[in-house]
Amino acid sequence: MEVFIASTTQAVGALLNDLRGKLTKLGAQDRKKAESLIEEAEVALQATKAEGGKAKAAKEQAKAAPDDAQKVSNAASTDNAAADEERALGSILKDLFVLMKVSPIDQKVAVYRILLGTADISIETFENSNKGIASKPDTYRRASRTAFVTQLPALAAMSAFLQASASVIPREYSKARSEIFEDWVRDHVSASKPGPKFKSPPIDPFIDRQQRDADGVKGNTLYETKSHILGGPSGEDIAQMEDYQKIIKYGLRDTKGGGPYAKVAYAFHDLGVREAWEPDLKSYLPSHEIVTPSA
Repeated sequence: MEVFIASTTQAVGALLNDLRGKLTKLGAQDRKKAESLIEEAEVALQATKAEGGKAKAAKEQAKAAPDDAQKVSNAASTDNAAADEERALGSILKDLFVLMKVSPIDQKVAVYRILLGTADISIETFENSNKGIASKPDTYRRASRTAFVTQLPALAAMSAFLQASASVIPREYSKARSEIFEDWVRDHVSASKPGPKFKSPPIDPFIDRQQRDADGVKGNTLYETKSHILGGPSGEDIAQMEDYQKIIKYGLRDTKGGGPYAKVAYAFHDLGVREAWEPDLKSYLPSHEIVTPSA
């Protein structure tokens, strides 16, 4: 984990230096605001590094003494502190993108450069091996996702990367991390992509949407990947479980006629997250499977 945190610090630092070099293009008032935001980002980056290390240590202490209420409480509070720092840094970076009028294309490339740096993948080597890719964000996204899966073959390494990278990605781009983990899971369990799509049944409609898309499929098993770094399922996650419950219960076929499906396999990279989700999964999907690192 420490390696990934250090790599993340370098990657974000490189982005901030790049933005600092473009301050002269701004008017005096905006330049002052941007300078202040860059300073805030540097402080938040160091705080994220510190809180991430504290959270890891607290989790290890709680795991070694699961009956010690104080240590378990400390693990929860440091997790929350780390999450607060993560949200702060991501928000500051997004404000910088807006203030400095970074184009949507350049924002996406900047996010993937941070992710590559976090995974300790040389950005220069990657871009030199894919000439002109910096002006093609979709191509950049696809090529870099392949690089992540190749560079991080062990689930423990992928988990450490997802934990470290969560601290620096603006919320609007959090899907990037999810897509990387989806590709990793599909590659390692030989699941097909994209996953099946299901239309809401008229007899018992889906909770909040007309269509539900699975992340992958293998035989009669649907796959869902979760890149969460802490906490249990959200309201939307529960709604998804309820929809899968209907898909299994009614033997719904997907939009291409595939199915019926027997169960849903949930892939987690973090043991604590898996444990937080387990009660709801058992309640809504008793026949579910789990893909997760060993304890």
